[in-house]
Amino acid sequence: MSKTLWSNVNHQIHVAYQKGYGKNASERKEMREGGERTIAVKSSRNVITRDCKRFCEYVKEHHPEARTIAQSRNYIEEWKDKLLAEGVKAETVHGYIDHLGVVYGISGGNYGLGRSAEPTKGRDISVRDMADCNNPKYERFMELANMTGLRRSELAKLTYQDFHRGKDGEYYVSVYGKGGRQQEQRINPAYQERAREYAAKNDAEKVVSQAETKNHINVHAIRRELAQEMYERYTEQCRTLKGRERLYEEVKMAFERGYSRSPESQRDWRENKDIKLLEKNLESVYKTRGQQRKALENAGKPTEYERLPLLAVSVFHLAHWRCDVTVHNYCK
Repeated sequence: MSKTLWSNVNHQIHVAYQKGYGKNASERKEMREGGERTIAVKSSRNVITRDCKRFCEYVKEHHPEARTIAQSRNYIEEWKDKLLAEGVKAETVHGYIDHLGVVYGISGGNYGLGRSAEPTKGRDISVRDMADCNNPKYERFMELANMTGLRRSELAKLTYQDFHRGKDGEYYVSVYGKGGRQQEQRINPAYQERAREYAAKNDAEKVVSQAETKNHINVHAIRRELAQEMYERYTEQCRTLKGRERLYEEVKMAFERGYSRSPESQRDWRENKDIKLLEKNLESVYKTRGQQRKALENAGKPTEYERLPLLAVSVFHLAHWRCDVTVHNYCK
């Protein structure tokens, strides 16, 4: 890889991180509107660094003469076409190019890429997936995936010490999740007794071995099924005013804990769009529009959702903290 190119790119990533570190969302928005690129948290910097380095490696291999950021910019389109030709999904390539944007000031939309209203992640059930789901070797992995709703990388790090019972009587697992937050993810109520057994063991041993995580099981599909099941559960809880108010307080406490555990970005959880709408009306409805609505109609799914149960699913079981992501990726 061209040392000069990667040094320049890596320096720009470092500068963006220095500018964004400690800034709240509104401050970073103003900087972005002024043409400055920022990175708020270390976990985001790591992902951006990985994808930018991947692009630099491509340039080094195919265009070693391009040793500056300006020269390498000419090959972004070529890199995009290569990834698409290899079968990488357009939405994934869109994300890669968005990450290059910190250095190059671009987005996936500049290259004819967009985020489809039709989600594809976790929709393809392969023969190998079905075989591994029924393989006794992966029985514990399957149980944990259904129990916790964690991503594969999070399941691989899970220890018995991560299981605990909350003050609300529910069982949780503590993981360092997406977005740089220490996440307390609720256990599926159907597995409460099993969670109690894990919590009682209370040691640093990993629950699943590395070999058990090397499988073809569609973890995203499991997360989607869990999300839909939990949405029904929370919707039932919200049929009474007392149940609705209790769930709202639990969600707010989760936001306060989650945001305070990610001090790098100094985010104010009260500024979350869904929280602000629920503050005005606990019976707020999330209404889909445009292509999102058409995609749901085509799938025979509801086009409107109760916002509070939807946000509870996102916070407690998916670690996304947003209703729109939950509807797009998990409700179809």
